[in-house]
Amino acid sequence: MRVLVLLLCLVLTGCQPFEMTARDAIVTAGAFLRQAQANHLEECLAYAKFGVNLGKSDVLCPAITKAISAHNIAVSTLDAYCASPDYENGGPCAPNKELQPKVEAALRELESVLAELKRLL
Repeated sequence: MRVLVLLLCLVLTGCQPFEMTARDAIVTAGAFLRQAQANHLEECLAYAKFGVNLGKSDVLCPAITKAISAHNIAVSTLDAYCASPDYENGGPCAPNKELQPKVEAALRELESVLAELKRLL
C-alpha cells in the first residue's frame, strides 16, 4: 500500500508543469526564510544597528540577507518566464521556454544559499 501511495505521489508531481514546480520551491523557500527572519529578528537588528554579535550573528545575519536576495531573484525570473498581460492580471502562466534555464539557475542558487543558511541554524 505504501509503495502505491508513493508511486501515485511521484506520478502526480512528475506531471506538474515546470512553472508550478518552480513556484512550489519558491513558496517553500519563502516560508523557511520568513521563519528564519522571525527567529533571528532581534539578533540581526542588534547586529546591524550596533554591531552586537550574539554568537553567530556576524555569519548568520548576512546569510539570511543573502538568502532573501536569492529568493527575490528566483521570484523575478519566474515572473519573467511566465510574463504576459494575462499573467500580470492573475491569469495563467504563459511560459517563455527560452527563459527556463535562467529560472533553473536561479532555483539552483536559491537551493545552494538555503543549504548554507540551514547549516548555520
